[in-house]
Amino acid sequence: MSDLIGKDEIIEQLPEDWSEEAEVEAPEKSRKYQELQQRLVEVTERRRVAKERLEQYRNAKQLLVSFEGEDAGLQSNLVVKNGEIEKELERMRMLMLRVERGLMGLEDRQGDEMDIDVVDDDGEEKLRRLIG
Repeated sequence: MSDLIGKDEIIEQLPEDWSEEAEVEAPEKSRKYQELQQRLVEVTERRRVAKERLEQYRNAKQLLVSFEGEDAGLQSNLVVKNGEIEKELERMRMLMLRVERGLMGLEDRQGDEMDIDVVDDDGEEKLRRLIG
């Protein structure tokens, strides 16, 4: 393949007719040259198109590299079995159960009196001295 590099230009420079002398002296060879030259130009054009298509395929393949492998195409934030979001949801569920139990305990105590600490005047003076 490397020996064909630069030969496209040479093929494009080939004349369509061999020469006027050759047409007169050897018309059969001249006709054969014209056929071969036309065929060579056609094959060169097909090769150029194939190379362009190959380059497009290589570029497309390069774009698809990120989709190869075991975890290809999966985003980390998708909900999948044993994934991060599933673990976080399980933690939230456990937390909600604890909060619910705590609220149920508060509802049971609603009838009871709640102990509220009241600061008396002496306590306020002590607090002002400490702060002030």
